[in-house]
Amino acid sequence: MSSTIDKSEVNHFDKPNQDWWDESGSFAALHRLTPCRIEYIVQVIKRNIIKKQINPSTLICNNLNILDVGCGGGLLCEPLSRLGGNVTGIDVSKNAILTAKQHASKMGLKINYICTSLEELNIKKDFDLIIASEVIEHVLDRKYFLKLIRKISSNKTSFIFTTINKSIPSLLFGKFAAEYILNLIPKDTHDWGKFVTPQKLYIEALENGIYLNNFSGLTPNVFKKEFNLTSYLGINYAASGIVRV
Repeated sequence: MSSTIDKSEVNHFDKPNQDWWDESGSFAALHRLTPCRIEYIVQVIKRNIIKKQINPSTLICNNLNILDVGCGGGLLCEPLSRLGGNVTGIDVSKNAILTAKQHASKMGLKINYICTSLEELNIKKDFDLIIASEVIEHVLDRKYFLKLIRKISSNKTSFIFTTINKSIPSLLFGKFAAEYILNLIPKDTHDWGKFVTPQKLYIEALENGIYLNNFSGLTPNVFKKEFNLTSYLGINYAASGIVRV
């Protein structure tokens, strides 16, 4: 039977008292990546969902139902909630969900966090946007994961994936330099064999009813310790799309 859950990956992220919200801790790289991720998400919302000018005082995610798959400690859920979104975050890690709930409560944010997998997700809601950010490189069966993403979507849903290219630069910088030289992320966080090229992700998504119509690089700037949206897809990249008609 197919599954998205790689137990060794889950164990890596399901440690008690993990420092999700320490900007200098284990998830420092995700904290640095998040502003760039939010910038891309806003672009996708404007392009795919709103498709019109909005009042400057209106929050970009206002009244949008958003699902963050593999939400971890809530690093994306919280800024999306602050932008007005009705956010649901799911993760198979009990400790990550516990951290996410505690931090959202401390921040006064109402976010629906559920400890569950895509296979077991039982929620009756039409999502305007489904996000899987820095997740597909950790799942056991990527094609099945995409199939389940499409299964829980509606015909109006937009999709966003961010992940790491399967390339020589990603092996050198996204894996070895980040984990063993610069210590940006804990060692053995990534398995290069699970990285996927934009071309392959496009084909696999299309086979599962998702048409990816935009790709953008999330390019690290080592000197400024931040990421920027660029046309270079060689290391980290984002992909977005709509339901295949």
